[in-house]
Amino acid sequence: QQQQQSPQQNRESAADGEAANKARSGKETLEAENDLIDFLKVSRPEWSLITQSGKSNIKRVMAKLRDIGVTDIQELMRRVMTNTINMDLSEAGHSRFCDETIQALRSERSF
Repeated sequence: QQQQQSPQQNRESAADGEAANKARSGKETLEAENDLIDFLKVSRPEWSLITQSGKSNIKRVMAKLRDIGVTDIQELMRRVMTNTINMDLSEAGHSRFCDETIQALRSERSF
């Protein structure tokens, strides 16, 4: 025997589902970003070193990638393989990746 839900219960149920989807989506986004960070560390280990200012370059690289909408390995590699990553970085006012970095990313793509 099914019970009819009131409009209020339907809204609450929909809101609960939305909240669960956002939480899951946020967790997946965080995991994708963490995977991207790991990929970058493997591709360019020197980016993990702490600079004299007390920061690592990996944070700077992640900030500029986020700024152009790259938050996972798949999107990074799509832009690297289509040769648009440096154009996107330049258009956003960021420094471009050098040829050595592009090569390192291409060679690690099976990560």
